[in-house]
Amino acid sequence: MRSLWKVMIWPWKQLRHFFCVAALAGCAPLPPVPEDVSALGIQGRQLARVQLYESGRPNSEKNTTIIFAHGSPGDAFNWIEYLADEDLQRDFSLLAYDRPGFEVTGPPAVPLYGQIDVLERLILSRKGPVILVGHSLGGPLVLGATARQQKKIVRTLVLAGSVDPAQEFTRPINGIVKYSPITLFLSPNLRSSNDEIFALKPELKKLAHELPKITTPVTIIQGEKDRLVPAENVDYMKRHLLVSPRVISLPDEGHFLPWRQYELVKSELQNEASRPLSEVE
Repeated sequence: MRSLWKVMIWPWKQLRHFFCVAALAGCAPLPPVPEDVSALGIQGRQLARVQLYESGRPNSEKNTTIIFAHGSPGDAFNWIEYLADEDLQRDFSLLAYDRPGFEVTGPPAVPLYGQIDVLERLILSRKGPVILVGHSLGGPLVLGATARQQKKIVRTLVLAGSVDPAQEFTRPINGIVKYSPITLFLSPNLRSSNDEIFALKPELKKLAHELPKITTPVTIIQGEKDRLVPAENVDYMKRHLLVSPRVISLPDEGHFLPWRQYELVKSELQNEASRPLSEVE
């Protein structure tokens, strides 16, 4: 049955790559997913209709949880290399989820603030400290959720985050997809992604008022050759975050740094857990 499913969705995966290039959307690559992820220590479950995938240490007050938020389109298994990493499994409780509108969590797409509500619920379900990791459109989600945390210990890692509203604009292909019959032939993931892109700019303008509320450490990793999410987003975050963020700029890197710079990101996650909350740069 799984093999049949792969055959059925293969054309959509190729179309997804085309959409990412044509629309310059914040799409994640498609790492291979093993037939049996439980063999890697990864277990799936649902919380309030949101599909979660967990690995590593149990949820307890003594253990730090890393929560991964994917871009658009995308799914929890964009993070499978991290979920399956034995070093991270030994040190952390790891959690990735299909955001509302994507994959198993399913349609319809949820606006940015609704997505932040979902992530906040996941944060509050964890007993210990939390590190949030957001790539591309997942970037504003983790920042918005961090801004709401008054008692929970949260550290935040933004990977090529789409946060600056001035850098967001819809392109002709987005309008074609949304308002033409083409949309009837697209996968739910692509429709959800297009809807998110259409609504993103005004929601990022609202998010600007929340960013100064963040008082815990934020680390930003940005590729200077990123054509999908330009480096101007880093300057925007610097202007709006009261606590100066730690910034790692990669001169020769593009948008897909969570996978191309895996060892760097992994090292930063391991360092974040021991980094004092008062440390700023």
